[in-house]
Amino acid sequence: MDGLSLFPVGVGLMALGGVGAVAAALVPSPAHVRLLWALHRPGDTSRTYNAALKRTLRPLRALADRLLGRTRAHGRETATALCRAFASELQAGRPPTAALERSAAEAVAAGADALAPVVAAARSGADPAEALRDAGAAPGMAGLAHLAACWTVASRSGAGLAEVSERLAASLSQEEERRRELSAHLAGPRTTAVLLAILPAAGLGLSEAMGAGPIAFLFTTPVGLACLAGGVLLDAVGLWWTNSMVRKAVAALEGE
Repeated sequence: MDGLSLFPVGVGLMALGGVGAVAAALVPSPAHVRLLWALHRPGDTSRTYNAALKRTLRPLRALADRLLGRTRAHGRETATALCRAFASELQAGRPPTAALERSAAEAVAAGADALAPVVAAARSGADPAEALRDAGAAPGMAGLAHLAACWTVASRSGAGLAEVSERLAASLSQEEERRRELSAHLAGPRTTAVLLAILPAAGLGLSEAMGAGPIAFLFTTPVGLACLAGGVLLDAVGLWWTNSMVRKAVAALEGE
């Protein structure tokens, strides 16, 4: 075909593309249609839809929180806040059981489901020390075990809990501050470990793009397979060693 015969074809394709672009801009996407349908449904159905979506995403969010360490951080913040709120309630003149019930109920309302047994024990009139110890087994909430010990000693000796709880909250806050400083100092080794894990793969990709053919060598020859196994083993050992050092440093601070 010569240039003159290709011109009408090109014009037709351009016109067809323009029509398609206009249609794509005017016609809402399926996701947009579903969103509009969810927003304009009756309230009960919309709430049911939102609740089902939250239940679906909850396991994924929990997994991400565990991998990123947010679960422990939230637990430490909850334990510190509970001790501080408990001390404030005691200083306001509330009885210990009522003060603990109110403080734990506020924490549960904020999302700390692990403290629900503490609220139930305080409301039933049972000794909440055991519930506090059980809650202290949750990730990051080890400070509640110390609060349980303070409660037991105070109930036996008649000592006041307000000052002890305030000191415990201050101690937990100081530990969290040291933990943040340690995390800042460990950012370098962690970044180095990630780079050491990525660089071999990046080098293979660069060599393959340059035409050196490292992938074919590594996967099709005995010597290449041996090099691949040795490299993967050394990379895994390096990651394990770096992670082990980081964990030991963190465990030394947390006492876990």
